[in-house]
Amino acid sequence: MRPIIFILHFVFLISSYGQLTEDFSDGNILANPIWSGDTSKFTVANQILQSNSRVVSDVFYISTPNQITGDAQWDFWINLQFSTSSANYTDVFLASDSQNLTKTQNGLFVRIGNTKDEVSVYELRNGVQKLLLDGQDGKTNNKEIRIRVTCEDILLQLWVDYDGGTLFQNEGSTNTYRTGAGYFGILVKQSTASFHQKHFVDDIYAGPLIKDTLVAQVTQVDLSADDQVQVTFDDVIVNTELTKYTLSNGYGSPDNVTSDLNSNKVLLSFSAPIANGTYTLRIQELLDIKGNRGDTTVAFTVIKAIKPKSGDLLLTEIFADPTPSFGLPEEEYIELYNNTTQALDIENCTFSDGGTPALLPKTVLMPYSFIILTKAGNESLFSGYGQTIGLTGFPALNNTGDNLEIRNSQGELVDAASYSEAYYHSDTKKLGGYALERISYSTACADIDNWSASKNTSGGTPGQQNSLFGADPDQDPPQIQSHYFLNTQELRITLSENLKENLAKDLANFELVETSENPINIITNSIEKTLTLTFASPFELNTIYHLLIKELEDCKGNTLQNTVVLVITTTSAHEGDILINELLFNPKEDGVDFMELYNNSDKYLRLSDLLLARYDKVERKDEKQMTYLDYILHPHHFLALTKDTVTLKSQYNTQHILQIASLPPMNNDAGIVLLLDQNGIILDSVPYAETQHFELLSDVSGVSLERTNYSGKSYNPMNWHSASTSAGYATPGFQNSQFLDLSKQNNSYTFVSKTFSPDGDGYEDLLALHYQNEENGYTANGYVFDLAGTYIHQPINMKILGTDGLLSWNGILSNGTKIPVGNYVLLLETFNLNGKVDKKKLAFSVVGLF
Repeated sequence: MRPIIFILHFVFLISSYGQLTEDFSDGNILANPIWSGDTSKFTVANQILQSNSRVVSDVFYISTPNQITGDAQWDFWINLQFSTSSANYTDVFLASDSQNLTKTQNGLFVRIGNTKDEVSVYELRNGVQKLLLDGQDGKTNNKEIRIRVTCEDILLQLWVDYDGGTLFQNEGSTNTYRTGAGYFGILVKQSTASFHQKHFVDDIYAGPLIKDTLVAQVTQVDLSADDQVQVTFDDVIVNTELTKYTLSNGYGSPDNVTSDLNSNKVLLSFSAPIANGTYTLRIQELLDIKGNRGDTTVAFTVIKAIKPKSGDLLLTEIFADPTPSFGLPEEEYIELYNNTTQALDIENCTFSDGGTPALLPKTVLMPYSFIILTKAGNESLFSGYGQTIGLTGFPALNNTGDNLEIRNSQGELVDAASYSEAYYHSDTKKLGGYALERISYSTACADIDNWSASKNTSGGTPGQQNSLFGADPDQDPPQIQSHYFLNTQELRITLSENLKENLAKDLANFELVETSENPINIITNSIEKTLTLTFASPFELNTIYHLLIKELEDCKGNTLQNTVVLVITTTSAHEGDILINELLFNPKEDGVDFMELYNNSDKYLRLSDLLLARYDKVERKDEKQMTYLDYILHPHHFLALTKDTVTLKSQYNTQHILQIASLPPMNNDAGIVLLLDQNGIILDSVPYAETQHFELLSDVSGVSLERTNYSGKSYNPMNWHSASTSAGYATPGFQNSQFLDLSKQNNSYTFVSKTFSPDGDGYEDLLALHYQNEENGYTANGYVFDLAGTYIHQPINMKILGTDGLLSWNGILSNGTKIPVGNYVLLLETFNLNGKVDKKKLAFSVVGLF
């Protein structure tokens, strides 16, 4: 006969009509399911049931029908946001024989709180309350708690996760028998106002037992120390001697296995450090808290992350000006790159622009991987591009430039970038919408040579290899572009690209050939690509020197040996030193203006010391600085200035021409152009007019006015003439076609040439008379006669003469025709106010076919 077992505890027959599932997602307690009782004293906020009574010392409830047949399970989440006590607790009725929970005679409930601040299970039988399961004390104050009660056969068990999750620990069990009840409900007891509206309940389940028949599974494997592996399960496990752990790769069984009570973590200690690699952990005879036993296997990879040091973690992309967008989110970001073969632990690394640093959270960056840093809240905008962190305190990146730093958790500088608009190398892309990309991760180049605007059509490559990575086709060594003496001891050199730092600062790499002298100091400017050399001995003015640079090598290894640079000390220009020598003010329809300068001195003159301008009535206007031009005009050399050298070359023979930003506007009919020094002092002034052109030219478009000699006054119309036909109507950058060399004349009144041919071919087109007087004040008249004595023309009419000058005639008679070929005499009469009169006959010939 079977033994009779006497049951020591009684519980209710839980006969059921169904199950209850309630998460309050509909925001309603009056339907689906229907709750009754003190419904006005409860509300639903954010899909969570919340108490809503403001009555002091109140007891209130809600309940809903619920009956369960057979094995049962009750789950719910509760959060009491106060310190529980005997006057402030909550009872969750798993079963009650009354809809009104305050009148329950027979039932089962879980009390959360009370004097001991515990989770406990009570029964009510005939109105008498009895403690069945007593949970841990001091666990219910201001906490999220998830509770599960199970009844299987006659075994009643209490499970609690005091962190509000699903990692339950067993708080006790008891044997019982069953009796009937028909309602599930929540009863709140509260005292003063400080406890009001602070009871929250959610995720309710009351129904058939959901049996857990699977052994606990591994959810995570961590390396807690070099020789320790921590295994985390999805349930509390029971660490017994029967459980066997075996690690692959020759490690075998651990030397020690430890686990805290009611824990889901096991610590395995080995005698040797765990190396990087992929492992398999085999677990046999595992027993979890639900009594499930079995074997399991988990594979995991060990990658030991190290703290970054200098050069390990690189700044590779900067998106400082996201507007306008070409495809990227309109928010700022930077990109970091792990430049090592090891994982980097970047927790507590900082990013700053000199202000309060932004702290990086716990993060591991895998080898040769990128991570995007942006402002907290923008993570979702960039997560599709790759691993992203949103930083609280992410600094605002200045559009025009900033100094960025990445430091490790010890405060050591890991990488930095000091960018400016020049880093874009593009006047268009610097306006916004394009990221700065690092070109090379390992280079000897200065920062400005290793960054540029992205060439990706969307504006950048966050989280990916940069569009410019390795894109450096430069195979040319640095070139000297210009030089400039700052004073008598400092020489500034501008290069096409920066030198390697060690060469740029090597005093012995630079030598002045004439004196065999090395500089005593060198200042580098990688942004401007300049070197400023200081010498101990002063330079002589207006002198040519030769600077030997022994090695010109850029950061890519392109090298040029023993380069000799011509450097010239210049002096200031004065009136007469530099002349406006030729003007094209009425260009062809598709042509451009130009202005030619001539250095009429023995000085070396720097173009950047000069200005161009024009007079408009009595006002000086349109001053054009040339400080950006580092050009030296040598003694007795020509230089034509224009805004379009390509067009000028296509229309004329040219020699020394230079493109500048713009010339002062020159009207086609007439105007006055000026050449000034930096102090605004006039060095030359030329009034010009269309009427100064050779009279027989049918079209003067595209024909320049040329100065005929350097000693004549610039304002004298007779010192200017149309460029010759044979020269192509202009001579930009070389000697004028109508130039007359007066230096060969010795007599007081002599022809430059005794023959002339007014045919516009550029050769002897003018009859030019050079005069020299012992004093000023003479006036001249000149009359042309043929050999028969017949009067032909008066080319000189009351001309006031100086002490030295030139009188010229283009051969045009009063009736507008040219003087015929033949031999002629010029009768020249000169007189002054003192009554001195001089007459001279000078023979000349008109030659040619016209």
